[in-house]
Amino acid sequence: MMGTSFGSEAALLCGSLSPRVAGVIAFAPSDVVWAGYDGRRETSHWTLEGRPLPYVPIDWDGYVEEDPPRFRALYERSLRTQSTRAADAAIAVERVPRLILVAGGDDQVWPSLESADRIRIRRARHGLETTVVTTPDAGHRTILPGEQPVTAGVSMARGGSEAADRRLGALAWNAIEAAWGNQRQ
Repeated sequence: MMGTSFGSEAALLCGSLSPRVAGVIAFAPSDVVWAGYDGRRETSHWTLEGRPLPYVPIDWDGYVEEDPPRFRALYERSLRTQSTRAADAAIAVERVPRLILVAGGDDQVWPSLESADRIRIRRARHGLETTVVTTPDAGHRTILPGEQPVTAGVSMARGGSEAADRRLGALAWNAIEAAWGNQRQ
């Protein structure tokens, strides 16, 4: 499975919950389930068998709106102030058989590189290898070889630059090819 941003949460959750998932490639990963919004109320982004999964609430105290908005500090603060909830909302990444994490060091949406590091450390404690692909200047949206930059979506500061995001994409593609390139059908 593969996912980006909130999609990486979904891919990592599926990989941790289903023995049929051989591995996960997570771009701009998160090591926890984050809050989502159902109309006006905060809730878990994800459910299992109709029940919301534990999640980290967003700590909006002190948030200052910017134009365009960036949310990294908001997510970092939420992890600090909601540490007990974060422990409960941790994704069981040690159940994912194979894992590639791709994270830009300049991600301004959320702290994906820090999440990747926490995932790598947790998996190492279980004797599992994790491939982490990163560059310090890439942002939230990796651009794989042959892709055009994504310009749609909610307007926000994502960090990086097209050149940096392309460099990260080339490195990620090499890691993906090395891990799964011989399994094409």
